[in-house]
Amino acid sequence: MPLGPVAQLAGISVDCADPVALAEFYLAFLGGQTLGRSPDSVGIGVPGAVLAMQRVAGYRPPSGPGRCRRNTKRNRGGGFCLTPLVTRSASRP
Repeated sequence: MPLGPVAQLAGISVDCADPVALAEFYLAFLGGQTLGRSPDSVGIGVPGAVLAMQRVAGYRPPSGPGRCRRNTKRNRGGGFCLTPLVTRSASRP
């Protein structure tokens, strides 16, 4: 008897300096629609998930390829990070 999925991805929260600009990038790249917007966050629905971009005061992006900062205040288990899969402009073939 086959078992169904144990879990399903519902959404991803992304810390950033400019949530509007990041949401516009992902909407242009992945398609989808804006679900909600506030001064410090934007939620978008993209195929297969919801992305929530949230402004973080003093945000600094990771300092090198494959490096990420883990938010240990919210995720005391060590956390995880998403390595960007986009390595070139969406306008290039």
